[in-house]
Amino acid sequence: MALLRATAPAFGAALLASAFAGCSVERADGLFPAQLAPDVAPPDATVGPVEDAGPPPRIGDPSGQWMLFVEDRNCLIGAGDPVESIIWTWYAIELIPSGEGRAALTLRSRVCRQELSPLAFGFLTVVPDVVPDTSPAVDTGGFLVGDEAGALFLADTIYDYWGVEGLSDTDDLPVVADDPRIVDQDEDGNPGITLPVTTANGAPICQVFVAQRVRVALEGRVVNGRTIVGDAASGTDKAILATSTELCASGDVVPNMAGNRFALVRIDGRDGAPDIDADDDGEISCAELRDELPGLMAAYAVEMSPPDSDTWCRD
Repeated sequence: MALLRATAPAFGAALLASAFAGCSVERADGLFPAQLAPDVAPPDATVGPVEDAGPPPRIGDPSGQWMLFVEDRNCLIGAGDPVESIIWTWYAIELIPSGEGRAALTLRSRVCRQELSPLAFGFLTVVPDVVPDTSPAVDTGGFLVGDEAGALFLADTIYDYWGVEGLSDTDDLPVVADDPRIVDQDEDGNPGITLPVTTANGAPICQVFVAQRVRVALEGRVVNGRTIVGDAASGTDKAILATSTELCASGDVVPNMAGNRFALVRIDGRDGAPDIDADDDGEISCAELRDELPGLMAAYAVEMSPPDSDTWCRD
């Protein structure tokens, strides 16, 4: 599957000014198919086959519940041969149009899940669900400049802080466990958040105690009434506060040139989309999103790229 590659999105006043000055946009091919596959759902998911005549060509009303998938591609260096390290993050997003104009949006976001591709030797870093579940929702500004296929979508940087509080978005992360800004977010008695490292079979190897800032800004295009895709200016700032063994203390992560991407897809039943609000309370929780994640990824044909260290992390 062809991916949008990597020029960093140009966010800011100049871009917004040009967007609202009536600049024309051409219809853009999406990263993912433009409609749900009518008979595809993995057996372990409760999102069943969808009788679907196809998505509407326009986003008539963007308000409601969406899932944001972000793929952030990096290289792990300094711990043997360079290895591509991909971070996949899923958010529950509520889009709230501004009362002052249809184009302005608030994105009320909550990180629901994060996974990392294997490290050297097939080791896996695990992000327990307790970490996103103890993180607050975040409000961020955005713009939807039109509703037709190819219309521009922008979102300011979403910042999520794990194991640390009281920072501005430009502050360096604290690097020592006794810094007063470090908090035991997952309440396991260790500083920051605890990330277990395991073998591919799940056998524990060590634990890493970190403070972390997850950030992502979005620039994309409408594909249809249920899907927006594009480039993500994303990254994770991490400070290792301590490790249970020295084995987990080595290696640095740096961005590569593969390019980061996102897909924003509707999940609240509107316009024929899947409805994963299992308890019908009008809000989609992280637990509901995680329960339906395999079915949603299959229904929207959203794929996680395989790591490619030879292409992106070696000269």
